[in-house]
This record gives sequence, structure tokens and C-alpha cells, in this order.
Amino acid sequence: MPKLPLVIEVIKTAATEPSTWHYTITFPGENWINPTFDVTSWPSGNSGFGTAGTPNATIGTKWSTSDIWLAREVQLTQADLQSNLHWMEHHDEDTEIFINGQMAAKFTGYSVNYELKALSETARSLFKSGLNRITIHCHQTGGGMPGCWTYSPTG
Repeated sequence: MPKLPLVIEVIKTAATEPSTWHYTITFPGENWINPTFDVTSWPSGNSGFGTAGTPNATIGTKWSTSDIWLAREVQLTQADLQSNLHWMEHHDEDTEIFINGQMAAKFTGYSVNYELKALSETARSLFKSGLNRITIHCHQTGGGMPGCWTYSPTG
């Protein structure tokens, strides 16, 4: 039997250690992905964002509208950046992830568990040693229950 890879969460997911995110359910304007965009007036909530009863979801903050915009800052080291980074993602439904103001990933549809997915070279290049701004837009298009359980680079 092949040995499973060791996964170390560089940024914790809601399933292991909820983190605080700023969020809004009202469109924040065109510049919301900019790393200098002021999100301090947005409410704060613990990850994950969604509704009770969603399969395999850890809900920290209730979200039941069609859209949510999330933002937080994370500190990464040079060692974090040199690891084999992957996304650990769980979402329902369409999701866009921006790192330091640039598109890093886009997921459509939904997942029923956290899934490990490789970062593209473009996404990997957007992270820097030091403070990084992660912004996420989740859009529920219909059916099921909305959920955005936050994304985590893992090594």
C-alpha cells in the first residue's frame, strides 16, 4: 500500500482551527480585492461560512445569501513558500480566490469534503514572505445550501 503524503496546514482550515475573516454579503465595490482596501468596517466571523446541515461542513458563521465576500491577512515564512503548497478546499458553490489582489484560483460547482488540489504556478507566485491578503468571493447559484469553508495553502 502506498504511503500517504504528510499534509501540514500552513494556514488552518475551518475544519481544524477556525480563523477570523472579515466578510460582507453586500457587493463591496470593484476594488475590494486590492490588498489596501479597508475591510475593517465589515463584520468579522469565524470560518467556515454557510448553513447548518451542509454535509461535512464546519460552520463558524451563518451565511445564507447568494453571495459573500471574505478577506483576511496571513503571515507566511520563506519556509512556507518553499513547501509543496496545495489548496485544501471545500466549497458550495462557485468560488474565486485572490492573493494580494490577483486571481489565484477559481472553483465551480461544489465539493462534499475538503479536497487537496495543487496550486498553479501563477497562484504560487502570488504568495510572498511576510503579510499576504487573501480575498474570496463565493456565489451560490442554486440548489443545496451555501457554504464557503475557506481555503488553505498546505505544504
